[in-house]
Amino acid sequence: MTIAAGDGGQRVRWEDELPIDPPPSDPAWRENLCFDGYDARTDLGFWVHMGRWPGAPELWREQVLVYAPGGDFWLHRGWGHRRSDKGASGALLELTCEEPGAVWRLNYRGPARRTSSDELRGAVSEAAQELLELDLSFTTSDELWFMGPEIADQSWAHQHSEHTGRMVGTVNCGGRVVEVDMFAWRDHSRGPRHLGSHRRHCWIHGQLPNERTFALTAIESGPKGTADPSQFVQAVVWDRGTALPARCENPPYIEDHASPPGNYTLHLSSPVGRYEIEAEVRRSLPHSTMVNGDAIDGVSPKAHIVTWEQGVTFHVEGKPYDGHSERSHWIPQ
Repeated sequence: MTIAAGDGGQRVRWEDELPIDPPPSDPAWRENLCFDGYDARTDLGFWVHMGRWPGAPELWREQVLVYAPGGDFWLHRGWGHRRSDKGASGALLELTCEEPGAVWRLNYRGPARRTSSDELRGAVSEAAQELLELDLSFTTSDELWFMGPEIADQSWAHQHSEHTGRMVGTVNCGGRVVEVDMFAWRDHSRGPRHLGSHRRHCWIHGQLPNERTFALTAIESGPKGTADPSQFVQAVVWDRGTALPARCENPPYIEDHASPPGNYTLHLSSPVGRYEIEAEVRRSLPHSTMVNGDAIDGVSPKAHIVTWEQGVTFHVEGKPYDGHSERSHWIPQ
C-alpha cells in the first residue's frame, strides 16, 4: 500500500486532488469523488457523490443522500457541468478543494425528494420536492492514504485515495437547520470501471479509541458461477495523523441485496494493536448501480448491484464511536 504523508513526507499535490478535465477518451474511464459521515448525537448523516456520467463523461452525475434526523431521508440525483478550476461542479452540487490534502468545501442548494426506509425497499418514483441546503467544510491534518499498486489490476479503478477528517457546517433539511460537527470521510478514484464481475464489497470507516481512525476496503469479484472469487482487501489505521497499514481477516460481506444489512463484527490488526469492532447499524439507505456505473435511487431489480449506505455506531473496548458503513451485493439474474 502507498501512503502519502503530510508534513512528514510527500506533499499532496493539486493534481492528486483535482479531476482530470477533460476526461480521457476511454469510454469506460470514470472519476469519482465521495464524502460521507454519520453523527449518532444528531442522527444526521450523508453520502455525497460526484461521478463522471457513463452516457457522456464530460458531465457530472451528482448524488446527495441525507439521513435526516428522525428517520426520513432526502435524495437528489442530477446531471450537469459547470466550469471549476478547483474541484467538480455539476448542476447544483459543488465540491471545491481549498487546500490539497487538507480542506474541501461542499455546497448544495436545490430540490430533494423526501422518502422513507419502507419506500426505499423499491425503486424510488418521482414525487414532490423540498429545498435542501448543505454548506459544509471538510478539514483534516491526517495523511492521505493512496492504495498501493495492487489496485492497477482492479476493474473499478486504477487509482484510489481516502482521507479521514471532520465535517463542520450546516444542513437545512426541509426548513430545519442542523449544526454539523462530526467525523467524516472522503475518497477519490480514477480509471476504467467495469462492474460486470462485481459480486459484493465493504467500504467501512470510523473512529477508534485514543483519537485513532480506520478504513477498510474489501471487494469480492468474479464471473457468475465462480466458486473461488478473487479478493481485494486493504485496511489502514490512523494514529496521531499517521496512516499505518492494517489487516482485516473477516470482511463483513453481506449475503443478500434486498434486505437492510444488520449489525456485524470485524477485527483489525495494526502496528498499534488489534481491535474487535462491534458495529451497531443505526440508519440504512440503499441505492442501485448498473454495470456501467450509472445509478438508481432505492432497490431496483433493473440494476446489477444494490449498495447499502449505513450510519453506524462502533463499539470498541466498551465505548461508542461514530462511523459509516457501505456494503453491496449483486442482484442474482
